[in-house]
Amino acid sequence: MSDDEAIAQLTEEGTPLGAYFLLGDRGRQLVAFWHPSNGVMACLIHNGGVSRAYKRVLRKRGAREFRSSVEVYPVAREERWPNWEKFQGTEHRIAANRPRD
Repeated sequence: MSDDEAIAQLTEEGTPLGAYFLLGDRGRQLVAFWHPSNGVMACLIHNGGVSRAYKRVLRKRGAREFRSSVEVYPVAREERWPNWEKFQGTEHRIAANRPRD
């Protein structure tokens, strides 16, 4: 898949390319994006080639990388991402519900 094809697919539903980021540990990252109504949304991509193409394009374009969604919400608040107010405190609820070892 070419970079242009990957960009076209990522943006075909109206999500701007700049809303995308990579989520998780390297090697196991998900393509994710910020949605004004839902907050962090992860893309479940079943085709490995498509997933690699998306990640390649996002990295080339300087997409951010977060280890978890807990790290995303403070950035959304600080940078005032669309509708960030709706999700204030979300990172604390996620962390509190995380299983402990």
